[in-house]
Amino acid sequence: MAGGGLKKGRREQRLPGRAVLDSSGSGQDGTPSAGPLYSIDLPPWAANIGSTRSLQFDGVTSRVFVPDSPLLQLTRSLTIEASFKAEPTQPGTPLGMILTRGDTRPFLDAYSFFLNPGNTITFQIENSNSDSVSLAYTVPFDTWTHAAGTIDDTTGEMKLYVNGVLVNSTNTSMRPFAALDPASSPGLGIGCDGTGQ
Repeated sequence: MAGGGLKKGRREQRLPGRAVLDSSGSGQDGTPSAGPLYSIDLPPWAANIGSTRSLQFDGVTSRVFVPDSPLLQLTRSLTIEASFKAEPTQPGTPLGMILTRGDTRPFLDAYSFFLNPGNTITFQIENSNSDSVSLAYTVPFDTWTHAAGTIDDTTGEMKLYVNGVLVNSTNTSMRPFAALDPASSPGLGIGCDGTGQ
């Protein structure tokens, strides 16, 4: 979940220091930082995939960090999915990060999902020259939403789906870059960029 304050009655709980486990079995476990909250507030489809908790982020610095690995270097065909409940961004924050792969260098995030101020979700990819292409769509606040961003390497089709419906698309020759700077805290950030910047 991005942004916003806490909602009463959701039985949030802090679990500092515990790893957030990768349910795919690929071992891409994450480390929580700056106090994301574990909540029983779940999307309706969570039971179908065995989820029992969601994460509430403060929209400023709370996050889960997954160290970079070759499995995250998606440079050809790819699909990135997220289930989230959008809330208004915190005052002074430029956007609400849902997921991004990058490092501490500015404007070099290979792929990302974020909310612009307001409630517009953006799926964006960047190349190593900081050129980017993005797709956006307005989503409701305080409602569970599923979004998927896809790229077909063969055709160049880049698509954004919201709740299973194609809502935006383009054709691009751009692909996300692979190599992050090992000296600049590379990895995947969920809820914020990986270093809380």
